[in-house]
Amino acid sequence: MSNYKKIFKIAFPSIATNISVPLLGFADMAIAGHIGAAPYIAAVSLGAAMISLLYWNFGFLRMSTTALTAQALGARKLGVCCQVLVRALVIAMIGAVAILLIKNLIIELVLRYSEASVETEELTSRYINICLLGAPASLATYTFKGWLVGMQNTKSTMYIAVGENMLNVLLSAFFVFAFEMGIEGIALGTVVAQYLGAAFCAYIYITSYKKIGQYADFSHPFDGIFSFFKVNSLIFVRNLCMIAVTVCFTLFGSSYGELVLAVNACIMQFFTFFSYFMDGFAFAGEAIVGKTEGARQFDEQRRTIQRLFNIGIAMAITFAVIYGLGLTPIVSLLTDDVAVRETSKDLRLYAMLIPIMSFAAFLWDGIYVGKLMSKHMSISLLLAATVFFTIYNTMSETFGSDVLWIAFLSYAATRGLYQTVVYYKNATV
Repeated sequence: MSNYKKIFKIAFPSIATNISVPLLGFADMAIAGHIGAAPYIAAVSLGAAMISLLYWNFGFLRMSTTALTAQALGARKLGVCCQVLVRALVIAMIGAVAILLIKNLIIELVLRYSEASVETEELTSRYINICLLGAPASLATYTFKGWLVGMQNTKSTMYIAVGENMLNVLLSAFFVFAFEMGIEGIALGTVVAQYLGAAFCAYIYITSYKKIGQYADFSHPFDGIFSFFKVNSLIFVRNLCMIAVTVCFTLFGSSYGELVLAVNACIMQFFTFFSYFMDGFAFAGEAIVGKTEGARQFDEQRRTIQRLFNIGIAMAITFAVIYGLGLTPIVSLLTDDVAVRETSKDLRLYAMLIPIMSFAAFLWDGIYVGKLMSKHMSISLLLAATVFFTIYNTMSETFGSDVLWIAFLSYAATRGLYQTVVYYKNATV
């Protein structure tokens, strides 16, 4: 199979998986909108955003599991593949228990900084309180999907994600409209779907991978645990930097007024949508580069990286053209507000630059994960975050609200540039 075919075979199911996520959020919003007024929609929006942010902190589980599994698979160490999965699941369960133990504290922190109405806060509290009961299933599924990517099986991850999201919508609607459970019904539908998704993961393992368990050696359970935590801790630092920039972009934008905040939120959707596609190719990079790293097939690895960037450049140019020509109709799909539509036209250049400035960072992240170069990946985020905050703090008075996009695009470009320099400086094999 050619490199391009391998890349697309892994990338396309991942893209389909990514796209199913916002559709789920849209469906939950629609259900909330039919059981009450604005407070219900606000509660689901706020609660879902905070839970997603919480789980995002455990993104290291998926990424490190993918990389370690892919490298073990490339080295034909099936037993190690199984050990990686078990080790990651144990850590996921420890994390889930920790979430459940501090559940009330999490809810208190969310509400303290929400500035929402009393009714919205009450609804949000009830929603989050139930949703967090799904933490064990959610983190287990997250980990298992990372393992499947490492095993070069993204088709199964797509089935898991799409199936779980469809069940979520159906169950939430059923609990809300058949049993009149209100916002608790939306949350309960999510939790039940998460546990069914975890059960489906177990089914996939039993039917397709159970035999590799016979190769696993658990006589030394702590072997390799240091490297596992080292990789995870570095990726955790990376994720914290990304969260800091994302959250501060919104917080800083709020200081310029509601119109700027709304316009920036719309344009940021252009970045989010582009990320759905590029993450698919980043996953392909994690899986294929990790496997070739384990197999010591460095010529094929270089060819894979070259083809990933050929695809990335083509995608960046395509999206830049689409965003430039289609900005107005795209924003019109997001809002009916005339002021937001008109003001968004002033950000056309930034919208076009989003894919150009960010595509390399997505691809390098996948490649670096596959090569277990998490140290430099974390450094790139620390450096990029420093660039973001420095530009904002030193240039905000000169450029006004535009400084947010100048800082954000510089942040994205810095990530890609740093990782490009480091890769070619260390490409000795």
